[in-house]
Amino acid sequence: RRPPRSTQGVSSAASDVYKRQVINLKERRPTGRWQRNGRLTLIDEDGVVIRKLNGALFQHLPIIIGDDAPTQVKQILPILKKEPELFGRVKALTFVGGRRWNVRVDDKIDIKLPENQIDKAWSHLATIERGHKVLNDDVIAVDMRVSDQFIIKLTPAKASVIRKPGRTT
Repeated sequence: RRPPRSTQGVSSAASDVYKRQVINLKERRPTGRWQRNGRLTLIDEDGVVIRKLNGALFQHLPIIIGDDAPTQVKQILPILKKEPELFGRVKALTFVGGRRWNVRVDDKIDIKLPENQIDKAWSHLATIERGHKVLNDDVIAVDMRVSDQFIIKLTPAKASVIRKPGRTT
């Protein structure tokens, strides 16, 4: 028999020979779509490139952005997945400055996570979202980079309504 042509999608292989050959393959599990130079490649949880992507394959996986992002995604994904409702809304992750993450939710809201205590910040956001539904159409960003601050940036239309003096009933 011929060996497989490509082993890009295989993370490990082992064989044992005793009158017959047994090969155990462990397939790489896609974790995200890494965007670099306008192209997407499928990566696993270790940031290893599985293959180039064409078309609309793997749309359910988040886009990972940043040169070092694939090697760092292993640290952030387990944290984000601890809040499944919020994680289900994640569309993209951007590794900023080689030290922290921005998370794109619902394809319109940027969550700026802190460099440290990401788990605490993400859990706090999930709790606030469950109780108050702050991630709505009026919000374009949430800045959580400073530990004791929770800054919400509104759309220009909503911000102008709030800034108007007098009654708005």
